[in-house]
Amino acid sequence: MPPTKQPIAGLLKHYLSMGKKHGVTYKCGEEVTSEMIKAENPDAVVLAIGGCPIIPKIDGVTNENVVTALDILSGKKVAGKNVLVIGGGSVGVETADFLAENLRNVTVVEMRDEVAIDEPNYPKIFLMERLRIYNVNILTSAMVTGILPNGITYKKSDEELKLEGFDTIVLALGVRSYNPLEESLKNLDLEVHVIGDALKAGDAVDAILEGAQLAINI
Repeated sequence: MPPTKQPIAGLLKHYLSMGKKHGVTYKCGEEVTSEMIKAENPDAVVLAIGGCPIIPKIDGVTNENVVTALDILSGKKVAGKNVLVIGGGSVGVETADFLAENLRNVTVVEMRDEVAIDEPNYPKIFLMERLRIYNVNILTSAMVTGILPNGITYKKSDEELKLEGFDTIVLALGVRSYNPLEESLKNLDLEVHVIGDALKAGDAVDAILEGAQLAINI
């Protein structure tokens, strides 16, 4: 969904098409349980469940106007006119890029002294230029301490400050591994592999390579 990420959408369609061509069965809308896996009696199980958004334990995080970057990028939630993005890593700045392109006024707050630290250099140059053109406001070295009905409280240089005037607050603080099945499969006589964000949060390129290498070894 973020600008310049369209090639990944094409890649996913390619994988889906080739999987169907070579006999892969896709089952959607089902949450897998250990009982279901046992009933299938597989030789090997690959857990590539992914990750869950990190939700900070701060006051106001459950307010109605607080959403995750995934909510915005998936279309589950629609942001208001003035948006505050908490987190200036890859997900945060790419979500800001998406929102700004869709005519939102965007501010990004990052606790480190620079945003997009985890972005590769080549795309980062163009991403930062787009944010500049869209007048995205970037506030660094700011630790968010609470969420208000229309903004946040934060600490910068040991000073407690407020930032208000926002319709929507987007949490873009990364993801944590999500792997609820591995433990329940340990007592079954199965070859179990955990890959991608289910093992360790990372990026799509690394996950694709990991999946390909595992498939070859299996």
